[in-house]
Amino acid sequence: MKSNLPFTPERLKLIFDEVLKGNTRRPPVNQLRELAQSLNLIHGVFTFYSTVEKQSRIRGETVRGALMALVTFFEERRQELLTRFPSQEAATGTRGAAETIEAEGRLYDSFCKFVQAMEGHPFNLDMDGNPLMRRELKNWHSLAQDIAEPARIALRFNNPTMLFGRSNDGPLPRFVAAVIPEITGERPSITAVGKHLKLLARKAKQK
Repeated sequence: MKSNLPFTPERLKLIFDEVLKGNTRRPPVNQLRELAQSLNLIHGVFTFYSTVEKQSRIRGETVRGALMALVTFFEERRQELLTRFPSQEAATGTRGAAETIEAEGRLYDSFCKFVQAMEGHPFNLDMDGNPLMRRELKNWHSLAQDIAEPARIALRFNNPTMLFGRSNDGPLPRFVAAVIPEITGERPSITAVGKHLKLLARKAKQK
């Protein structure tokens, strides 16, 4: 059955084939699947904020913060799982690994379904009045880092010695620039994305 979600492993394979150059290899299939889930979550959250209206700005801020916190929470869980079981061999040789991986997969799938439900819900109650959209979520700048980080993790699997995000036109900004149109409808240049990601990295180091 054809997926209605914007990102699938097959779609990401085509995008990576277009944006990667030289000896950079695209992520393995299992990482393409994980990355597609992450991007579909981001797409769902952005669509939710772009279309849902709320009467209370405070309530809107709370909902926005809660959803983004959950997206970050599940991404961190995925990263820890990949650190503990970096390969099929590592998982096979660890007692209880299969059960842990399966349980985490069920939990993550349930969250994905929740975000999709929020995205598709009509929100017709009286409390759904004024725009929920928070200013920071009105364009690609607020989502670039959320897109780049899971992509960086996926790319490292087949390119363990490479550093991503160090240039304005490297694989990471090229990938982010390629998927942004399918999330926000915007078409930022690769250079603009690269500069923005580097700016965010500098600000993170100063904290």
